[in-house]
Amino acid sequence: MSDTANTITLRLPKINWQIGALILVAVIAGFQTFQLARLKGAVTVKTASAAPAASHSAPAAGGSDLQGMVGGC
Repeated sequence: MSDTANTITLRLPKINWQIGALILVAVIAGFQTFQLARLKGAVTVKTASAAPAASHSAPAAGGSDLQGMVGGC
């Protein structure tokens, strides 16, 4: 009796690279969805409260060493 009589040959077709890439994208998207759902469940949301009133006034436009946000070189 030979050894080949007791072996099972399983033939699988070659996977196209586009299908492999699609499966990889689907696995990554599923993992990200799972992570987002887990993070969303762990986050607690607090209601916004008003900031305390500032005790000092903003500096004058020309009286500080800070440059303007637009065009300050």
